Amino acid sequence: MKELTALQSRNQNQRDFHRMEINAPAIVIYVHNDEMVREQAICNDLSATGVSVHMGRPLQSGDDIELVIKGKDVPALDIKAKVLRCSEADNGGYLLGCAITSMR
Repeated sequence: MKELTALQSRNQNQRDFHRMEINAPAIVIYVHNDEMVREQAICNDLSATGVSVHMGRPLQSGDDIELVIKGKDVPALDIKAKVLRCSEADNGGYLLGCAITSMR
């Protein structure tokens, strides 16, 4: 019975952080074969604890990334995150679900 209660609590916490749909241009920075790679992407949505990103190539669960989101008339947002999942997007490319580890 405790597992059910913990699951219900986790689901409630997830609802406490609403996602904002932003669909903003972004740059994903990550390491591939010991080289720093910068790739254009779209930040689909953002919450206090996570971010969804659409990009052209897949990354692995557990990969660390830096995400720079550039908005109109606002300063860039610099996010460090860990990839939780990566799946093929319906419209091509890949959709990353990431946990935010720091933000400035």
